[in-house]
Amino acid sequence: MEPAWSEPVPAPGGDETRAAGPRLVGGSALFFAGRLAGAGATFASHWVLARWLGTSKQGQYADVFSWVILLGNLVILGFPRAGLRFLPEALERGDAGQIRGFVVCGQRLVIVLGLLLCLIGAPLLVAFAPAGMNSATWTALVGLACVPVMGWIRQSTGIAHGLSWFRLTVLPSDVVRPVGFLVLLLLGWWLAPTLGAPQVMGMQLTVLFAVALWQHRTMTRHLRPIVQGVEPQMRTGPWLRTAAPLLLVDLFTHFFPELNVAVAGRLMGDDQVGVYFIGFRVAFLIAFGLIAVDQATLPGASRAFASGDLKGMQAQLQRASRLKLAGALLGLALLALAGRPLLASFDAQDGGISYVEAYVPMLLVALMLCVRAATGPVAELLGLTGFHNRTLRVSAVSMLATVALHMVLIPRYGLVGAAIAPLLVTVISHLWMLRILVREVRIVPSVLGRA
Repeated sequence: MEPAWSEPVPAPGGDETRAAGPRLVGGSALFFAGRLAGAGATFASHWVLARWLGTSKQGQYADVFSWVILLGNLVILGFPRAGLRFLPEALERGDAGQIRGFVVCGQRLVIVLGLLLCLIGAPLLVAFAPAGMNSATWTALVGLACVPVMGWIRQSTGIAHGLSWFRLTVLPSDVVRPVGFLVLLLLGWWLAPTLGAPQVMGMQLTVLFAVALWQHRTMTRHLRPIVQGVEPQMRTGPWLRTAAPLLLVDLFTHFFPELNVAVAGRLMGDDQVGVYFIGFRVAFLIAFGLIAVDQATLPGASRAFASGDLKGMQAQLQRASRLKLAGALLGLALLALAGRPLLASFDAQDGGISYVEAYVPMLLVALMLCVRAATGPVAELLGLTGFHNRTLRVSAVSMLATVALHMVLIPRYGLVGAAIAPLLVTVISHLWMLRILVREVRIVPSVLGRA
């Protein structure tokens, strides 16, 4: 039988620091390969949806699914993010009871809040639907059913990440779900070319249920050698006090595209939302590589912080930031050169707005990702070092600024204004969080400092 935690966790100290470079490359390669496969499937899915549904129906689906992702993160109250702080510590101490308690607490949270949201949300959607039970209402109802399943997947992924089970972090959410959805989408396109947004959302729900079931069975098998016969140690209060502020941070960092699409969707028509969504998503192909590097780096950074090795922690993070910035700049250059024909390939034959109109917004979003790469994963680091309340303040102000800037810029500048807002907010918020990190933790994770 494999050891209890099947993917080895190195001991802290000098050997870990010296090995950080090879592990960063190897871990990043695993995450990048998984995210590359998922990105390819996601890109193909967006292309099929744009060609099949047209800008208006595709915008309707994109708007609702953005809310599914945001609400799916809401029902877990930031627990996956908190797992990056508590689970590596439990691994260092061999505290199986706390690991089991964290898993049980997170699962109960998803079930209770997810079902509660569905029970309250479904009658409200029907009661306040402006045009009755039309396509938009049915799409929203099916999307609401997706929320607790999406939350369960996010919770399980966060546990796997905190325990350094990288394969279980990558495969279910980043590979299996987008590939499965693409397969169903192509099958539906072939069998019924006239399907609409509610049916497409139903395909997404089917895939989510299948992935959640498989993920649960696999996670249970991996956890059994660790927690079998161990009583769960419930530290619900400290976990919630840490996790709840990180919820807002998570929405502002990992789900920034969905947040912006959800806000912009209230200020634009379905066709413009569809174009904006595609521009944002094409630019965020760059982010798959950035997130892969962070996913490989953060568990090791958390262990280094827990052992007091700030020098080794900073060295790991700065190597990661240099790698991310180089990749982001390369991605920006490629999008500038090939972006127009790439966006034109999404155009359907419905005579609607062309996706090429997302070219400039796409480049602005790509520039925003370069800023994120240069500053380092500042929000995540403030969370895992215990300064999540500082991050909460930044994220709250930034979200309000995002909404305000969208309301001011979209009526005046349209799609370009919708992309300027997240760029401005990202520059200010990341420099703000970097300043807090340098002052409070005494590390500089970005390319702006010295190792």
